[in-house]
Formats: sequence, C-alpha cells, structure tokens
Amino acid sequence: MLKRKNKPFIGIWNGLGGKIKSKESPIKSVIREIREEAGIKLKKEDCCFRGLMTTDMNGYENNLIFLFLVDLEKEHEIKKGLICDEGILEMKKIDWILDKNNKSVVPNIPFFLEDILNENLIHVHCEFKNNILLKVNVDKM
Repeated sequence: MLKRKNKPFIGIWNGLGGKIKSKESPIKSVIREIREEAGIKLKKEDCCFRGLMTTDMNGYENNLIFLFLVDLEKEHEIKKGLICDEGILEMKKIDWILDKNNKSVVPNIPFFLEDILNENLIHVHCEFKNNILLKVNVDKM
C-alpha cells in the first residue's frame, strides 16, 4: 500500500494507482504505475481486472477508476518504508486493511477489497463530503 503524501487523503494508506495517460489502456497504466511507484515490472498476465469504481467527491466528481488485482510473487515483496515520489510503500496484512475501524486506510477500501480478493467483478460507487465517506454501494457485475 501507499501512504499518500498528496491530496486527497494525505497521510492515509491507499492502493497503488494513478491517472491513465492519453492513448494508454487501463492495463498499460497499471503496469506503468506499479513500475513507477514500486519499481516492480509486471506483465499483462500479472494484472486481473476486477471492476470499476465511481466517486462523488469534491474535485473528483464522476471519476472513473479501474480496479485491478495484482498478485505479486514473494521476490517482489516491498521492503518496509520504501519511499517513492507519491509517498511511502509497505506491504500490509489483509485483515488490517479490511478493518472498517482502521482510520489509517482510505475509508472506502474495506467495503470492496474482499470482493476483489474473492475474484468478484464489481462496480463500486462511493459518496464523500469533505473527504468523509458517506456511502458505498458495491454491485456485482
């Protein structure tokens, strides 16, 4: 996970990701972002599309996020406290991430991560106000 140093959610743990560049496919974006942020070189077959997320948040209205699951081999395990341009990278235990009382994780993640890990194809819609999570809808596709 990435402890963000940029908005939104400064200082909060989030999954890795970023913006899709012009003429770039979502899968190529995932491969590039993981390489840039974690220094890990992936192949297309390492990345499994798991769904879409839309958000209703100040500055990110109608934002479309492609959700991918990347299963890393043991040799790619990130050393604790690895620093990148986006923040600090660390491997985190699934139970810790899924705890809905964990205020250290972006608040919508515990509502949909389990579906992704169970290989469900989902659409997630999240409503925020001032970066406070109001509502999460998870629908299987």
